[in-house]
Amino acid sequence: MRILALVVVLAAGVEALDWQNTGELTGAKVVRDLIVGPDGHLYAAAGLDTASADSACVFVSPDLVTWERCGDIPGDVEIVAGLFNGVADTLFAGTGATYQGNVGPLLYSSSDKGSTWQFRSQITGERVGTTLTCVLETRAGAITAGHNYMAMHTSGAPCLSSDRGGSWSQGAVTGRIADMYCLLETADNNLFCGGWGTGGVVLKSSDGGANWAATSELYDAGHTRALVNGPAGAIFAGTYPRSSPQEPIGRVFKTTDAGASWQQLGYGFFNGTSGIRSLCWTTNGLLFAGSAPSAEVFVSSDSGVTWTSTGALPGAAYAAKLVEKTIGDSMFIYAGASNGDVFRAYVPLHVGVRSPATAPARTSVRLVPNPTRGELSLSLAGRAAVTVTDAGGRRVAGYTLEARQSRFALTGLAAGVYLVEVKQGTDRWTEPVLLLGRP
Repeated sequence: MRILALVVVLAAGVEALDWQNTGELTGAKVVRDLIVGPDGHLYAAAGLDTASADSACVFVSPDLVTWERCGDIPGDVEIVAGLFNGVADTLFAGTGATYQGNVGPLLYSSSDKGSTWQFRSQITGERVGTTLTCVLETRAGAITAGHNYMAMHTSGAPCLSSDRGGSWSQGAVTGRIADMYCLLETADNNLFCGGWGTGGVVLKSSDGGANWAATSELYDAGHTRALVNGPAGAIFAGTYPRSSPQEPIGRVFKTTDAGASWQQLGYGFFNGTSGIRSLCWTTNGLLFAGSAPSAEVFVSSDSGVTWTSTGALPGAAYAAKLVEKTIGDSMFIYAGASNGDVFRAYVPLHVGVRSPATAPARTSVRLVPNPTRGELSLSLAGRAAVTVTDAGGRRVAGYTLEARQSRFALTGLAAGVYLVEVKQGTDRWTEPVLLLGRP
């Protein structure tokens, strides 16, 4: 495994990120969803490279670098399509499965970090598909579930459970939507569902999921694959075009009036894409967009007005899900990809604080060797304080370097990725370091 390169974020924008593959998800051929769980661990819904009926599972990464398979989900699980971090430290998984006579969209939960999974219920109704594609537990404690209804001439709608998945009712809907890809709850308790349909392809519910209506039309959109909350009540939507589009490109839209109108953003920046598959609004005000057909990831530092490519995920056709994980003063963007890999890139949290004139030279913060087996050196003039944190954000070591002292050693630490923060006067920067095991 290679260490992530330091990427300098300036007021002018973000340079190309160094997307690096994390540890192997053994047997995975696609990652359909990626979340940060209640314990701060990463969880990935994966399809497996197998011809058996039980061909999907959930993986967990406690150290945010390596992956292990969670406990088996009961039954023949063909698809784990949706994951959600619920209240009371509960994980939910939406599947297409067969279990004890139940066939179709099933809901499972885990209260022990994925070690064991419990069957909750089958999503049933007159207009319900075969797979539970997305799941959301609202702040009011209700669970809303989307599914792949697959009938363009009769409207589908998300289903609702008021007893945490014990029983279900189907929401009434005005508008046409079939496959449901994503669910979102806003600060004012409105619910939104993006999917495949005609006319408006984003539904809105103002009564907790009992009734749904199409929002205004997103220009030339046939699929809404991603929804994310932005600043000041804004909502961003990532779309694919209609089957007979005006222009066969992906688009990002924004609404500031709860879907009454949608504004297309970044026109011309996505000309090489066929769709926007995932979105992520980060702590430091960046908007990331993952695209198809080459899994190119774009970033905007002005709420979607202009975009810069951060590079493509190697070997993937699309970025299925983007999530932020902040560790101390550093931020990583993780990307679950269509080829069964999870990539990540390091981005400093302090976006736009430094300008090219005031930022320290890249060579002045370089920690070598990196990867290391313990000893590190850096070139500094003057006294500096060094703090080391682990992948969970815990401080594990600290050093004070006097003038002209350039070496220190990471001792007594397990192999893994650590963040080394260097403070010198008013300047501060952080770089990830890979500590190798002893030879």
